[in-house]
Amino acid sequence: MIDYLNGNMVFVKQDKDGLFIRTPALIDSIGSKIDYIKDVIVNDKLIGCLENYQDFLVDRLYNNVYYIDLTTKEIYKYDFGNEPIYGLFCYDDTLYVFTEEKIHFITKHIKTDKVHNFRLKGFDLVNPYTFIILDVSDVPTVCLFSIVELFNFKDDPEYKFHKTTFASVYIPNVWFDY
Repeated sequence: MIDYLNGNMVFVKQDKDGLFIRTPALIDSIGSKIDYIKDVIVNDKLIGCLENYQDFLVDRLYNNVYYIDLTTKEIYKYDFGNEPIYGLFCYDDTLYVFTEEKIHFITKHIKTDKVHNFRLKGFDLVNPYTFIILDVSDVPTVCLFSIVELFNFKDDPEYKFHKTTFASVYIPNVWFDY
């Protein structure tokens, strides 16, 4: 996996002994038991892990997010239940968790959230300054935002994302043979 914030490679592996992390600046091992790692994000203060799996016996989707404090080596687990998680982002000591209706802000043992104005189906970093969101409110649309907008959304209770269309993708409902 590539850490887009600094361009370095990040290697995270879960084995029987715990979580093994390796970056150019960090090699560490933390005792943990995370079974199905789907996504990991790392900075100099925390590791955010998304454990994601479907239990077909009880027909339940499990989405567990782990906040791992690199200073104290404490692990905080948050169960999102059936709520799909579309992406993780971290800055300073805050882990941002993107779901269909909300952005959750996790700082160690404190979790808050705020409703955004999308029907979010995807999130990804473009570079250290911008991110994209796949919105499916009307038609599937990719929206481009600054990281500063994300910080304003978190800190200002009145702030709303202003949708700017970067690219639109239309799914045809009629196919023509040429």
